[in-house]
Amino acid sequence: MEASQPSNRIPAAIGGGIILVIVLAAVLIAGRQIPTLDPSTPEGVAQSFVLASFDGDEAAALDLMTADLAERCGKRPRPWFPDGGRATIVKATTTEQQAVVTLAISKVYGESPFELSESTSQLTLVMVQTESGW
Repeated sequence: MEASQPSNRIPAAIGGGIILVIVLAAVLIAGRQIPTLDPSTPEGVAQSFVLASFDGDEAAALDLMTADLAERCGKRPRPWFPDGGRATIVKATTTEQQAVVTLAISKVYGESPFELSESTSQLTLVMVQTESGW
């Protein structure tokens, strides 16, 4: 009679299952799209401003500012936004004539998962209702 050998099937099945979960998570994360907010709302205007700024489209970002604010910014609205940054709406308060949208602007630094650090700053956008929108 032969001595029975332990089966390697169970560890192989567990390993295969782990790999499948990792691949599935990667596909879901890669396929995730940024939801487009209604551009007629203060949150949508904030999103348009952030996306234009992240993309380096200074003209589009400046178009969302009042002429006075654009002049004071010196035609450079981008300094608040780090390359590869992320923006999250923290709070939005709207009245008939004014809206205040507070954003958290985050940037993750580091080369490996064990050396990552994150910095976050807040940006508050104050908007006024005009005939053409926010």
